[in-house]
Amino acid sequence: MNNELLSSWRKSLAELSGRGNFKVEIIKNPSMGHGLDYYTFALVDSYKNREITIKQLVKVGGGRIFYSFLILESAFESSHHYKLSVWQKSPFDFLLPIKRVKSGNIDFDKIFSISSIPDSFGATVFNDVKIRNLLIENKFIVLNISSSKSRIALVKLKSMETKLYPTAEILKLLEIFKVILSKME
Repeated sequence: MNNELLSSWRKSLAELSGRGNFKVEIIKNPSMGHGLDYYTFALVDSYKNREITIKQLVKVGGGRIFYSFLILESAFESSHHYKLSVWQKSPFDFLLPIKRVKSGNIDFDKIFSISSIPDSFGATVFNDVKIRNLLIENKFIVLNISSSKSRIALVKLKSMETKLYPTAEILKLLEIFKVILSKME
């Protein structure tokens, strides 16, 4: 039964891998009990010598399949220090003692709060309409960018919806992720 449930997931991966030079990995993780099997799928792509990994965890058991959120991430050496977090505004934002910056787009700034180092980096990233629209249209997207003192930058985009992602949606997220990486050059 579990293999039948995984067939649509594997079919989606095969379709996606046929659309680019992706390296596809399906890893069976150690079971944590409860009669479930755990799998991680990883697609690896590249953008200007930077590796991009797309990952999703899947749990299968009891005649059901459970998808986790989707993560796109890239870690690479960077000569700059970046930090960026963006989140939807809430009535409790005043409790966070974080300096916020503006994106330069009034409509976007009404919905989201941005913390950025340097301050201008937030405006650089969100100056792109594709990136702004991704966050406006997908309320379950989380974006974090950071670089450490060792000059390793980590860019992480999470889509918090738990579902089987259609190929077109993954490709759209990947395209926008590459636009985000281009802002760090």
